[in-house]
Amino acid sequence: MPEAKRPTVLVVDDVAENIQILGDTLRNEYAVLAAKSGEKALETAARSLPDLILLDVMMPDMDGFETCRRMKQNKALKDIPVIFVTALTDAVNEAKGFAVGGVDYITKPVSPPIVRARVATHIRLRATETRLRDTLQKTLAGAVSLFMDLLILSNPVAYSRASRLKHYVKLMLPHLDRPGAWQFELAAMFSQVGCLSIPPDILQDIYAGRSVEDSDRVLFDLHPQAGCELVGRIPNLESVAAIIARQEDDPCSCSEHEKGESETVALGACVLRTILAYDRLVTSGQDREMALGQLKANTGEYESEVVAALEKGLQTDEWSMKPRKVFASLLMPGYILQTDAVSSQGKLLLKAGTELSAPMIHSLQRIAANACLEEPLAVLTPE
Repeated sequence: MPEAKRPTVLVVDDVAENIQILGDTLRNEYAVLAAKSGEKALETAARSLPDLILLDVMMPDMDGFETCRRMKQNKALKDIPVIFVTALTDAVNEAKGFAVGGVDYITKPVSPPIVRARVATHIRLRATETRLRDTLQKTLAGAVSLFMDLLILSNPVAYSRASRLKHYVKLMLPHLDRPGAWQFELAAMFSQVGCLSIPPDILQDIYAGRSVEDSDRVLFDLHPQAGCELVGRIPNLESVAAIIARQEDDPCSCSEHEKGESETVALGACVLRTILAYDRLVTSGQDREMALGQLKANTGEYESEVVAALEKGLQTDEWSMKPRKVFASLLMPGYILQTDAVSSQGKLLLKAGTELSAPMIHSLQRIAANACLEEPLAVLTPE
């Protein structure tokens, strides 16, 4: 087998003879690395990312249990299987090894056939887990792409809003150090898929706070549950679907998980409600400080931790929305219409609040080229 395709095994032991024995046992099938201390093991593992680690327990300065514990705290190393190699075979030490993240034990003095069998088993298990994870990621990526394609084709108004919400959540995530926070970004991306059946002009009126027919309002009010049902059909996105279902709930309380709901869902719903409110404010023309000020003032509506995370994220943002007047030739994707775009004959082309995509801009520029567009256009642009 070519060396480059061999799985890598890191052998950690403070006794050179033990490293030699294990190396000789495995070298025909694996690329073998060695470390003679826990500190060196952490450095070598971080640099080479081996497929498996054989770890001695009894080492000076940092024993194998502590070394394993630190590995499992490292995001890059936590999924690498660790097999303890030790003469400590009592139940207490075995339980301790499993508690810190070990997957198996090999007793000293080692038996080469047993070493090869145990290593091969866990290498295969890890390869299978990796393939399953890759398959899931590809399936999820395909589902995301399908939903987004449907949304941008059938309802660009809803797609524009979902894109902005995703952007805000990405800014917030570094300041929300919670397990499962990655699901908040997916919830923002999928938050508007329930609007697929709502006509874009009706949806634009609702987003802008204009009055609509009662039947249209009822349809909009049902969109979170419709989105939940659609997203809930994707495997492993049950929590994301639950967040979407609660995006318009009121008031926001992150303590609601105590009633039987997961903390991730409660906080995710709070995040989504907060950025929806922020988006409504900035697309109506308010600047960042005014919009944040309103959120802070409504302490009964929006959780202070979430508003603080949004504020911190926005401070690192490369852009904020600034009102400008521009001609069609200078339009860029991401600009948001502050007023309706109308033809020179007064025909409505795009409603205020629409985030401009490349196809929309191309159409407006073609109309402007024939002197049939009222210019300049009032837009919100990233600074």
